[in-house]
Amino acid sequence: MPKGTTYRWFKDPDVSKATAPDAPVYGKVEVIIPERGTFIVDAPIYVTEDKEKTPEAPSATAKEDGSVTAKPQDSNKVDKIKVNYIGEDGSNKTAEGNKGENGKWTVTGNPEVQIDADTGEITIPADKVKDNTEVIAVTKNGNSDDSTPAKATAKAPKPETPIVTAPNTGVVTAKPKDPAKADKITVTYKDEDGSKVTVVGNKGNDGTWTLENNPGVTIDGYTGEITIPADKVKDDTPVTAITKNGNSVDSDPATETARAPKPEKPTVTANEDGSVTAKPQDPTKADKITKLLTQEKMVHRKSSRNERSILINGVQMIRKSTSMQTQVKSQSQLKK
Repeated sequence: MPKGTTYRWFKDPDVSKATAPDAPVYGKVEVIIPERGTFIVDAPIYVTEDKEKTPEAPSATAKEDGSVTAKPQDSNKVDKIKVNYIGEDGSNKTAEGNKGENGKWTVTGNPEVQIDADTGEITIPADKVKDNTEVIAVTKNGNSDDSTPAKATAKAPKPETPIVTAPNTGVVTAKPKDPAKADKITVTYKDEDGSKVTVVGNKGNDGTWTLENNPGVTIDGYTGEITIPADKVKDDTPVTAITKNGNSVDSDPATETARAPKPEKPTVTANEDGSVTAKPQDPTKADKITKLLTQEKMVHRKSSRNERSILINGVQMIRKSTSMQTQVKSQSQLKK
C-alpha cells in the first residue's frame, strides 16, 4: 500500500462462532489512499475456536476371558470416551462414556457395557463382543479433536481344562470339556518306543472334528475325543492335553499317566501228586504273579469221606484224602 494509506472497519463481521474452512464471514473495510481516494472493500474473515489440547490415545485391552476394556490414558485430562465394536450378532455398536461436573463417569445409550465411575474404563463383556473382531476407542476433552484411536482384537475366552482318562485297559482318551467352546485339541504322549508324539484335532466350520495327523489314534467327529490305543502309548508315561478356541490362549493342561492293561486271569492247576501250580495267562503281559493260600480246612461230605479244601485266588481245590484225586470248584459253586 502507498505510504500514508489508512483503513478502518466500516462494518464489523460476525465472529461469534467458528466458520467452516470454505465459508468465511465478510466485513467491510474503509481504505483511504493518499491522492487516490477512499474505497470500501469486502474482507473475508475465517473464525477459529481456541481448542483444548488433543488427549493422548486411550488404552484398549483384549482380556483372556473374552472381554475387552478401554480407558482414558489420564482420566483427569479427558471428559469423553467412545468405543466402537461388533456385537455377537454381527451388528456395529457404540458405547460412550462421559465425565460429569462431579468428576464421575457414566455411560449412556448402551446398557450391555459397564464403566468405572472413577477412571472412565469401559468393559465390554465376552458375550457382548464378537470373537476375533476389532474394538476401537477414542477420547476427547471439551472441544478438542479426537485422540489417536486405540485398537484391540477381541479374543475367544480361555477354554476349560480338557478331560484325560487312563483306565486299566491301557487306552488313554482326551477330549474338550465343552466341544462347543473349543476348536482345537493337542495331545502329547510317548509311543511304545519312548518317542514323543503330538497329535492335533481341529473342528471344522461344519462342527466336525478331524485329525491333522494320525499316528494310529482316532477322534470322535462330534465330541473331539481322541483315543490312543494301549499298544500306541508307553505304560507309566504321562499323556497331556490342551485345548484352544480361535485366538484364545491355551487352556490349562490336563495330564494322566498311561496304565498297563489289566492282565488276563492266571491259570491255576491242581496236580495229581497233590501240588498246585499257578502261571500267567500270557507271560509277556505280566511281570508279577502271587499265589495266595488263603484257606485250608477239612470238609465233611454226604459220603462221610473227609476231603481237604484249599482256597487259592478265589478257586477252591478239593483234594480227596482217600483217592488223592483233585477237583476244582469256583466260589459260586461253593455257595450252592
